[in-house]
Amino acid sequence: MFWLMGVGIYMFGRSSMALGGNLQRYSMLQEWNKPDEHQRSKMKQPILVLGIVLFVVSGLFLSAALLFAPMSILGPCGVVFLVANAGFAHRLNGERFVWAEDGICSVLIMAGVITCIVAAPKTEDGQDDGTVKTYTADEIETLLSETTFFIYLALVVSFVGCFMAVKEAILRQVDGDWEVLAGHGGKMTVVNLSFGCVAGALGGFNETVTKSMLAVIGGVYNDQGFVGLWINWILYVMGITLACSFIFQLFMVTSGLEKCTAMVVLATQAVIEDCFFGSLGGLLYFQDYKQFSPTQAWVYGLGNVVAIASIVCMVFLRVKRDGAERATVHPEDRKGRDKDPAADAVTKKLDAWPSPVLDGEREAEAPDKDLGVGCTTTECTVLPPLIPVEMPMTSDH
Repeated sequence: MFWLMGVGIYMFGRSSMALGGNLQRYSMLQEWNKPDEHQRSKMKQPILVLGIVLFVVSGLFLSAALLFAPMSILGPCGVVFLVANAGFAHRLNGERFVWAEDGICSVLIMAGVITCIVAAPKTEDGQDDGTVKTYTADEIETLLSETTFFIYLALVVSFVGCFMAVKEAILRQVDGDWEVLAGHGGKMTVVNLSFGCVAGALGGFNETVTKSMLAVIGGVYNDQGFVGLWINWILYVMGITLACSFIFQLFMVTSGLEKCTAMVVLATQAVIEDCFFGSLGGLLYFQDYKQFSPTQAWVYGLGNVVAIASIVCMVFLRVKRDGAERATVHPEDRKGRDKDPAADAVTKKLDAWPSPVLDGEREAEAPDKDLGVGCTTTECTVLPPLIPVEMPMTSDH
């Protein structure tokens, strides 16, 4: 039953990671509401830095959980992230949760995740007697040379590369103008998804590398002692790879939270990381797939498909809903009436950008106001100087 301990640690780590991400978003919104001259850079915002630190520390709990349970079962347990993220996003950042849309999608995501947990193997080799499976350097080299590892690596690289390329291509089409991009629902959905998808793929890869490092550390220490840890080249390669990948993941999360809501970025990251690439790391790299029966494999795959399709649907509906709200109310009239602090912060920022079309429309709709001497708000006629004219005298008779 050691896998239950791993699940508990993992769920706590995921919940604290949701809090860290929402603290970053909260700090950015607070700065966004300030005048431009008073806004601070990211690293000078204490709450944002606290959020980043909490996000990083949460990774330590996720790493500790890998010692007690296989990745194929820990990955889907990240569903708790969706619940925690929804709560923090609403309480801290005022992000609305529509039960008819977000609620149904979240239920479907959780249903898919629970299906994965039921079908996934609960133990891996070496855990039946309560011990943790460790690997020697030679065994890790063998795993790295397996075809399944190259398949996994190719999936991660191609997935990240495709989403980054598509995101940059779309942003170039609108010259980086997010106000213009908001008018294209499909493209906006892809860009919103890209931040969470890239971060999620990197997060799943990081989990795989972390578990591999922990397994190697245990194996090398048992065979060669403490000195062996300092002379093992695999540990250095894995450590450098993990550091670079985690920094890139953190960059994508922070960049996404600056442009999109936490309900979109963090939820997408959690599903892609836990239900897809985290699970694939255990299945392909550590070869947990060998413990699946054909029926388990089909059920596990179905659960992942349902979870991923539901998160895509949820993001699309949120982007569509936000776009409809912005289209029905003029930015000048929406100020002070928007009940969503997150959306109001975005509105204020967008209103600071020049918008000649909107300004011209509103000016044209405004009634002319007489300013005197032939002038109105829309035109001004210069009158000639007044010339005195003598009126003829009239008599009563």
